Amino acid sequence: MDNTTNTLAEQSKLRRLVNSYGVPRLIITGFLLLMFILAPVAGVDFATQITNVINRFSWNAIMVLAMVPMIHSGCGLNFGLPLGIISGLLGATLSIEFGFTGGILQTLCLFLNFLCKS
Repeated sequence: MDNTTNTLAEQSKLRRLVNSYGVPRLIITGFLLLMFILAPVAGVDFATQITNVINRFSWNAIMVLAMVPMIHSGCGLNFGLPLGIISGLLGATLSIEFGFTGGILQTLCLFLNFLCKS
């Protein structure tokens, strides 16, 4: 009887984890961990994989941030993403060409982003 009580207590801990973290996040986390475990079997460098994950996550974060102003303004997502990317690329290109650094670079990129979206 004591064994049944322990498994019920463990099930409730698992249920609380699933309810707080969410099933989709658990599936994604499990898949990512499985890929990290199986990467050496396939002959892939672990450090390279961590770098790729961080790189892709940061690019996806930039893409999402590029869509936020268009979502708030009511424009379509297909319009906001290219406009935000082009504005950022224009600001970065001009800052490199003119040699801007530090706060001037950030101010220029923000100004061009707001100017192009207006």
